[in-house]
Amino acid sequence: MKKTILYVLMFFAAGPIIQAQSNLELHLSPRLGAAPFALNMPVSAGSYDYKITRLEYYISEIKVTHDGGQETAMPDLYLLVRPAVDSMYDLGSHPDITNVESITFSIGVDQAHNHLDPASFPANHPLAPQNPAMQWGWSAGYRFVAIE
Repeated sequence: MKKTILYVLMFFAAGPIIQAQSNLELHLSPRLGAAPFALNMPVSAGSYDYKITRLEYYISEIKVTHDGGQETAMPDLYLLVRPAVDSMYDLGSHPDITNVESITFSIGVDQAHNHLDPASFPANHPLAPQNPAMQWGWSAGYRFVAIE
């Protein structure tokens, strides 16, 4: 009997911890026309042939609509999307989000952060200096999209 009570108490004590683990991920599936996107893939567009050797872009101003129309903004979250490298992006832990209805975002970097010094961010932050560069220069701002 004592073991049963102990297990029940442990379950109730662990319940809030288990429920708080609600990690949100954004999965992107880039396409080029009807085909999945790939770098260096020859593409024909009418009388022009080309291939993309670089594609990178920023996502910011992310807003999640969930649970009957509630909106949760993620104002300090920036993603550097590199479709050739990754397609899953961590949006963080949000225990108050159960059912995601939509995700809206902007391409680029918001005005408040666009002209900040990239060196002021930690090395693993998307707005930190990148190689190849995603900044025109810290006073000029970020490249919102780099396509070559």
